[in-house]
Amino acid sequence: MDSGEEDLTHRASDASHGERSFLYRVRQECEAAPLFMGETVFAPGQSLPSHVHRRPLLFSMLEGSGTHSFGGETRMLAPAEVVFIPGQTPHSVVFGRGISRVFTIEFDDDAIDGATILPSRPFHTTDIHLLSAILGTYRLFASGQILCGTSLLEQLVSALGTVEGRPYDAPAPYVHDWLREAVTRVRDSAGSSLRMYVIAKQLGVHPAHLSRCFRHFYGESMSGFRERARLELVSRALLRDSRTISAIAAELGFSDHAHLTRTFRRAARMTPSEFRGVIGSTSLPYEVTSNVRSSRALINRPSIAAGIRVA
Repeated sequence: MDSGEEDLTHRASDASHGERSFLYRVRQECEAAPLFMGETVFAPGQSLPSHVHRRPLLFSMLEGSGTHSFGGETRMLAPAEVVFIPGQTPHSVVFGRGISRVFTIEFDDDAIDGATILPSRPFHTTDIHLLSAILGTYRLFASGQILCGTSLLEQLVSALGTVEGRPYDAPAPYVHDWLREAVTRVRDSAGSSLRMYVIAKQLGVHPAHLSRCFRHFYGESMSGFRERARLELVSRALLRDSRTISAIAAELGFSDHAHLTRTFRRAARMTPSEFRGVIGSTSLPYEVTSNVRSSRALINRPSIAAGIRVA
């Protein structure tokens, strides 16, 4: 692994807009076949116009914010958000006012066994299992350890398959309106003490019938779905603000710090403190952040994991 921050100039051209300059710095990158990984720092307000990656791409924000557009949709980007983009899928990104740091994983699908199936559609998620798999990978990557690409691939593909296999985004004709509304209400109440039978009453459905239909169609119980949604709220809070873990536990309905830690560790395979520390321990040095608005601070560099090709 090359941990240096060598700067090389990279420009891309686009017939309709002429030559484009993309300000970013590849902080670190490595290849662990069949995966290519890189940590990239983007300038405030940097805009990446519609472009494609030859390989399927998985990425997560470590710091900063922005918007991501693909397939006619525009979604917010922030820490705890994970994005999957199939190869050759046009997408664009506009980063926010502050510095942005992104961890990317590209899959060399030419070298992946034919039995390994990657998702066929792009998606955003804050799924705790996928997010923890990515942060666990990033922790190894950032520490300079020797990475076993095949082992990491297995973990990531398993987590990706679980996310893609959930039918919560199934087309409306296949789902009763009240059942779709139940999903929204359970998700929205994940951080509160609202009882499931109250949601059933609000929807005019018997609680037992709602519970059976929910499990039959979505493949998990309402309580399991709610717990997962609550842990996603925890992960966002851990990565996006500086509140204490005890304060987060109290706000999101856990009895105390220890209760949150036990529940979170079962799902993420790391404690909330370890989870938060993965990003905190790899923050950018002062010489980068102090000059981040200067073009000299972020020099373009072509990268195996962050190359830009204008679509």
